[in-house]
Amino acid sequence: MGYTSIIDTDADAIADDTVIRIDAHTEKDGSRFPEYKPPQITAESLQTIAVELRSIAASDVASLVETKAEQLRNDANTHLLIEAKNLTKIAIFLSVLITKKQYQNEIASVGRITEFGKAITWGNERLLAKSMKYKSIPKLKPKSDKKFHINPFETISGKQRLVFVTNQGVPIECTE
Repeated sequence: MGYTSIIDTDADAIADDTVIRIDAHTEKDGSRFPEYKPPQITAESLQTIAVELRSIAASDVASLVETKAEQLRNDANTHLLIEAKNLTKIAIFLSVLITKKQYQNEIASVGRITEFGKAITWGNERLLAKSMKYKSIPKLKPKSDKKFHINPFETISGKQRLVFVTNQGVPIECTE
């Protein structure tokens, strides 16, 4: 199997069936403060993310994201509700996907995932499902030597960067 990293966060894990509320921030009128712009989620961006997830064989997770895209399509002012276990699965697969897209220098894709990640973490500190804590992710590790675990929510919101590694844990350099 080779090198693996564990999943953990600095916050306590929560029950798998805890429902997390994600605000899509789709208001068109702007905020009282022009410099304050919360992350926005659109049905189109979620649909594109779902297609990209299918490209890494994450069909079950892609279906979850497609369901949320459909909810936004039907009601743009909705708040997305999702159980912690499903949200953690989405974050884990998106962590792999964003790392792949960073290696491929696909800035638009990285931006979409990061915007979604920021919307997830906006106002939510405890997100990791208990059943997913300490699970391992093969052939990935944090780029920084200061962290020894992967926090998928920090990764998808742009606060932690991951690298692909060899079976011995040596980072694989981007060849593109």
